[in-house]
Amino acid sequence: MRKEIKVIRDMPSIKVGVEDTRNKILSLLGVKDMSISQLAEALDKDQSTVYRHLKKLEKTGYVQVTGERKKYHIPEKMYGRTANIFLLSMTGDGPQSEKLGKEWHREQSKNVLELLNLMEICDENTVDESLDDLTELFTELDTITDNMIEENQDKIGEISYPTLARLKLILFLTIIDRHEELKKKTEKLLEKFHLL
Repeated sequence: MRKEIKVIRDMPSIKVGVEDTRNKILSLLGVKDMSISQLAEALDKDQSTVYRHLKKLEKTGYVQVTGERKKYHIPEKMYGRTANIFLLSMTGDGPQSEKLGKEWHREQSKNVLELLNLMEICDENTVDESLDDLTELFTELDTITDNMIEENQDKIGEISYPTLARLKLILFLTIIDRHEELKKKTEKLLEKFHLL
């Protein structure tokens, strides 16, 4: 049975899901379940390439076999997503968590750098030295909100990705308002951006 939200917490699995071809496969499977031959045709790739990508997605829990169809009397497995929305979050515990946490921090830093570049396009007052502060703030907020969403996913029910993104934003704001230390960090960053 397909879940509404599935939290992916380890960096190797996250990397599997964000690779370009596998991401396209997940997008196609978001519309309907498909066979390897259907995916290969839609992606304009050979079936062996699609098969290798599907096996990695299946091994890491993104997809599963959902049934079978017959094409010219030859059975083909049908594949579907294991969840409607995958929430990528490096907040788990375990023996590799410190190493993976550092890797996640580097990935977050890249995302924040991209955000800073986009902010600079929109606002010339962007402060580049905010990279570490923003990365730390986003990591803290992601950890808290991802845990909240995962704990309550059965109650949340069906949700679209845009609604999930807005939910995370509202949770970010609520958490910042309730935690004095996070509120101070946020105010300091907003001052750097000349927004306070």
